[in-house]
Amino acid sequence: MLSRSRSFLRALLPRSESIIFLNMSLAEIKTAVDQLSPKELAELAAFIRERDSAAWDREIDEDFSETGRLRRVLDEVRDDARAGRLEELP
Repeated sequence: MLSRSRSFLRALLPRSESIIFLNMSLAEIKTAVDQLSPKELAELAAFIRERDSAAWDREIDEDFSETGRLRRVLDEVRDDARAGRLEELP
């Protein structure tokens, strides 16, 4: 089982272009992560950070797009800035 888990995690690392999905439980993934070398763990952590950052960027882009839920707030701030109604923070 652990060799299968290691293969799954290696498939997720950035050096691979494809992601192989093996129907693993979270418990199995946690067990596999515990078996990673420090280098592999660092690579996995970087991969997860990159994915999380990309998801956050997409969410921000969507929120402030023309039809996004925060577009009205952005427009108000821009209007206030143009009208000189913003003050510098101390």
